[in-house]
Amino acid sequence: MISLEELVRRLHSTPGKVQATLHAIGKNLGPRFVKAAKAKFGRYQPAIGPFPGWAALSQYTIEDKISGGFPTPYPLLRTGSLRDSINYESEVKGSDELVIRLGSNDPLMEYHEKGFDNTRTGTFVPPRPVVGPAAWEVSQRVAPIIGVALAAAMSPEFAAFSAKTSKLAGGHTMGYKLRSNSKARR
Repeated sequence: MISLEELVRRLHSTPGKVQATLHAIGKNLGPRFVKAAKAKFGRYQPAIGPFPGWAALSQYTIEDKISGGFPTPYPLLRTGSLRDSINYESEVKGSDELVIRLGSNDPLMEYHEKGFDNTRTGTFVPPRPVVGPAAWEVSQRVAPIIGVALAAAMSPEFAAFSAKTSKLAGGHTMGYKLRSNSKARR
């Protein structure tokens, strides 16, 4: 096992490898985030992490969907345009930070993520978050894999240690912002 000081030294001596690994991780994770988000449309979702489960559609919404010829109940799904607007951007900042943005260019997405006051009915429409839960769900599954990939970019011996540790941990870790640089933790 290597010491923390050795790990920091390796991080600073291998920025090219770490940056290339972060690019590859971003290209791999972005589509996973999008797929997980799109899969949430049309099905009631349970609570996950800090995100609430979806409430049943109101009678008003069900009747509105039926009169428009849309599938019912299928929450958040009418034409599919909101679902299809989900996309991602991946960016490596400097040599040590990966940022993946998951979202939609449709302004309705924000309303559904947070909930909103419906002016037609005078009621509050509860949140039906898609983006946050998808990021949470995928991050839970892939955090150990990311750790191993970053470790492999720094040192084969550290990668072997990390792989063993990740397998034992069962993959129950979480991270929205991935950093390989110890300066971020000081």
